[in-house]
Amino acid sequence: MKKLIAIVSLELATLNAWAVPEIPDTRISDIAITTVINGQVAIVFNPIYCQQLGPLVCNFFRAHEYGHVNLGHPIRATHPQQAEFEADCWAARNAPLIQVQAAYQHFMANGFMGDWSHGTGVQRAQRVAACAQGRSGW
Repeated sequence: MKKLIAIVSLELATLNAWAVPEIPDTRISDIAITTVINGQVAIVFNPIYCQQLGPLVCNFFRAHEYGHVNLGHPIRATHPQQAEFEADCWAARNAPLIQVQAAYQHFMANGFMGDWSHGTGVQRAQRVAACAQGRSGW
């Protein structure tokens, strides 16, 4: 299992426009968030949720957060619903396909995910599928 996590993490590492701190915090009530801490963009994630969801789905959410980073959401005003749509699409286009497929299955099976700005699980699955269209193997 550790080897799989390392491989998946290594693949995703090539997607970063720039390095941002990734901070574990079991107190957040979400899988992950992108925020600004002391003037620096950071990704805060809940390692308990990651463990529960497994490495593939967790790393899709990680890619989603890197979507926020790479699209500049933490530093420019973007409507929350638009930002979540864009981050899902960025992840669907850039994360390893196995993670995208795992996230699609997760969203389809688990219904509502996140707050209103993320949409329902089915809506997110449909968005991920639409954004992944054209990828080899999808």
